[in-house]
Amino acid sequence: MVPAPGRRLDAAAPAWLWALPIAYGALVFLPMLRNFFWADDYGWVATAIETTRHPLELLAPAKTDWRPIAKLTFLVDLRLWGLHPAGYYAFNLLVHLANVAMLMGLAWRITGGDALVALVAGALFASGFGHFGESVIWICARTGLIADGFALISLLAHWSWLEHGRVRDRPLTFAAFVLALLTKESAITLLPLLALLEWVHGVPAGTPKRAWIVRYAPFAVVLVLYLALELFALRGGRPIEQGRYALGWHALVNFGEYFARMVVPLTASSIMLKVPEGVGKILGWLTAELAIGMVLLWAALFARTRSRPLRFAILWMAVTVFPYVFFTTRTSTRYLYGPAQGLALAVGLLFAAWRDRMARGPVSAGLPRAGRWVLAGLLVASATVVNVVIHQRHEEQKAAGTAAYEELVRLARDAGLEER
Repeated sequence: MVPAPGRRLDAAAPAWLWALPIAYGALVFLPMLRNFFWADDYGWVATAIETTRHPLELLAPAKTDWRPIAKLTFLVDLRLWGLHPAGYYAFNLLVHLANVAMLMGLAWRITGGDALVALVAGALFASGFGHFGESVIWICARTGLIADGFALISLLAHWSWLEHGRVRDRPLTFAAFVLALLTKESAITLLPLLALLEWVHGVPAGTPKRAWIVRYAPFAVVLVLYLALELFALRGGRPIEQGRYALGWHALVNFGEYFARMVVPLTASSIMLKVPEGVGKILGWLTAELAIGMVLLWAALFARTRSRPLRFAILWMAVTVFPYVFFTTRTSTRYLYGPAQGLALAVGLLFAAWRDRMARGPVSAGLPRAGRWVLAGLLVASATVVNVVIHQRHEEQKAAGTAAYEELVRLARDAGLEER
C-alpha cells in the first residue's frame, strides 16, 4: 500500500525522478514554438504594448476580471521578445514544466516518498494527460498555468509547515495564495485544497477547532474581499455576464462532461480538434455515456478506498473543475489543467496500489509488465493528441491572415518600441 500520509519525510527524491517527466514534457510540447499568435493572444499583447505607455494599465481590470500578474508576464515577454511568438510560447512551456516538478514534489511528500507515484503523476501531467495541452499551447491561457503554479507553491509550503512546523512556510503559503488570486479567478478553489491537504496529513489529536479556524481565517478574509471586488466592484453585482455564466441544472451536465473530457477530449461541439460532421452524433452519445461512467467510477473509488491521498486526488479533480461547470457555453479542455493534476496524482496512486498488490517481494518492487504497457500507452496517446492539436492550431493561424499582427506592429511603433 501507499505509505501512510503524515509520515515525516527527510530524504530528497533522486534527481532522475524529476528529469525524466520534465524532459518528456519538453519534447512533447516543443513543436508549439513554431506557432503564431491566435485569437485572444492579440488582445493581451496589445494591452502589454499599451502598458509601456501607461503603466497604470497594469492594474486595470481586463473586462470584468482583475489579473495583474498575468498582465505582467505579457509585459515581460514583450520586453524580452518583442512581437516574436516563440518567446511567449517558451514562457508557457517553462511554467508548465515547473508545475510538473511541483506536482511531483507534492506527490513525493504526501505518499511518504513513493517514487512510482511521483514519476507516473509527473509523466502523465507533463505529456498532456487529462488536459491535452490546450492551456499550454494557447498563449493567453497562461493565466491558468500561472495561477496553478502559485497554487502548487502554496500547497507545498503548507505541507512543509504541517510536516516541519517552520514559521517561514506560513507567509509563503499565504503570499502564493494571494498571487494565485491575482492571476485568475479559479484560484478561489485553493482554500478548500489547503484544508483538504491538512486532512491528508492528519490533524494531531486534541487540536482545538479554534486553532484550525484561526489558521485559515486570513485566507478566508482575503477570499471574501476578493469575491466582493470581483462580484460587486468589477461586475456591478451582476455575476452573470451576457448569460454565459448562470446557476442551474446545466452545471451537473457540465460536471460530468468535464470528467469525460479528461479521458476523451473530443465532443460534438469541440473546437480543440475538428471532427467530420458525421462523427458528431457518435461523439455526443459517447460523451453522455462516458460522463456518467466516469463520475460513477471516481465516486465508487472514493467510497471504497481508505487512502487519504487518493481521496484527496479525486476531490482535487472535483473542486478545481467546480468554477467552470456553471458556464452556459460548451465545455473546454482549456479549463482542465487544474483537474488534470488531480487526475495524474490519482492514476499514479492507482498504479502504486497495483504494484503493491502484484508484488511478491518488497513493496518497492517495480510496476508489473502489463502496468508498464498501460502507462506507455497513456503517455503516447496524450502526447499524440497534443501534437495533433499543435499542428491544427498552426494551420488555423496561417489561415487567419496577418491583419491582426500588422495592427500589433503599428501599436508597437506608436509606443516607440524597437522591432525585434
